Amino acid sequence: MLRWLVLLCGFCATCAAAAPCANEDFQHQVTGADQCLVLASYGVTDAPQVLLVWLHGDTPARDEAVYLFPMARAVAEQFAAQKVLSVALVRPGYADDKGHRSDGDNHWHQDLYTRQNMQIVGGAIDRLKQHYHPQRVILIGHSGGAATAALLAGMMPGLADADILVSCPCDLAAWPLGHDWRASENPMRWADQVQPPLKVFALTGTADDNTGAALAQAYVARLQQHGVDARFIPIPNASHNSAIRSLQVMQTLTALLTAP
Repeated sequence: MLRWLVLLCGFCATCAAAAPCANEDFQHQVTGADQCLVLASYGVTDAPQVLLVWLHGDTPARDEAVYLFPMARAVAEQFAAQKVLSVALVRPGYADDKGHRSDGDNHWHQDLYTRQNMQIVGGAIDRLKQHYHPQRVILIGHSGGAATAALLAGMMPGLADADILVSCPCDLAAWPLGHDWRASENPMRWADQVQPPLKVFALTGTADDNTGAALAQAYVARLQQHGVDARFIPIPNASHNSAIRSLQVMQTLTALLTAP
């Protein structure tokens, strides 16, 4: 409990700092804690009802992280009637395809779920909330982006109304690629701080040989133990990377966006 309170104080302290984005417009740049993050924004910017934030994975082959941009755009167009603002956030240290780089450090794509990076991303999402005042906030993360969303659910309760976690390494201690990471926060260790009424949907492909289903299943089970509405959805034959483009993910997102 003490660790949780100390971290929350850290969030508040950094939120009070001056915004470092020289040209913050909430459509291409947004401040997160004391850093400036790049984003791509699609859909309604005038009083959106839903703020949908996309968080990309760790993209180990390169720093460019734009593969969720087309999905963010397509969803904004498909659900225009629901007044959706669909934002693809570029995580700390990564860049878009125009050479614009988010501040921060991606640690060479290893051991990067640090407290500082969570503060930066969480602060940016909260700043978007305060600017647009949406009725609901949904986070959809893939791989490392799913781990980020899961961590923020515990570190910043109330930040989002629903999380969609795709191919999530939700327990670093049990994940072969991350069990030696010492600088990173582990989503499983923050699971007990996740609070209702947050809804959590974790989806993993049955052919995922990176973040196997057991990681997300164990995380969901822990959430369910203390009353969080959480469920695991397997994606038949989907791999680690193909899962984000699956029918099951779109069905889950559609149900949330069209809910009364």
